Amino acid sequence: MPPLKAFMDDATIICSKEDETRRMLERLDVLMAWCRIKFKPKKSRSLPVRKSKIDETTIFTVASQQIPTVSQEIVKSLGRWYDSFLKDIKRRLETVELATEGLLAINRCGLQGKLKVYCLQFMLIPKLLCPLLVYEICSTTVQATEAQINKFTRRWLGVPPGLPDVAIYCRKAKLRLPLKSEYGTVEKETGPHLSAMPRQAATEHVLSSCKIALSQGRYTCRQNRVFQDLAAIICTAK
Repeated sequence: MPPLKAFMDDATIICSKEDETRRMLERLDVLMAWCRIKFKPKKSRSLPVRKSKIDETTIFTVASQQIPTVSQEIVKSLGRWYDSFLKDIKRRLETVELATEGLLAINRCGLQGKLKVYCLQFMLIPKLLCPLLVYEICSTTVQATEAQINKFTRRWLGVPPGLPDVAIYCRKAKLRLPLKSEYGTVEKETGPHLSAMPRQAATEHVLSSCKIALSQGRYTCRQNRVFQDLAAIICTAK
């Protein structure tokens, strides 16, 4: 039989005692040697906890190599960062900083107010949702970030500061703001026509005009004109 290469996905070992963990690692080391598979201790991490605190004195080995702890090298697993802090206080501060820097960056750009709201909805909000879903962040922090977002949203839309949040996000009221996803409108077969596109509007038409920007990772003047025309026609159609 010819030699074959095989790859194993990540494995997580959780034991209540130190001796059990060492026996489990020794057993896995024997099985991996029998399967002709090698461990990569440098890419692995250990998290020994005693009395709700990380124990730096406990060291685990596999394949005759030491496994670094999360205190020495942090690791990311399933979208979550693990370090020496067992709480999510540090991640909460990073999330607040990300929201503040993102709002200021959008505010400094030279786009129109409605396009700034578009950037907020499809660029900044998805970045904030991931840490809010993964980490345990208190509701007061979320409410403070939401108030900051609403403040910039009112400024970009040109509405008075005293306008309540219900008037901005409500969809069943008699008077509501025309906030809707442009992607959902563009991908329909009956979408609006654009002066820069001879055929029916679609996402592939927009991207076809931005080959240089997509390949080089930057925006061009032609792409900006297409998106401005797109946003103007959609707002008029509504």
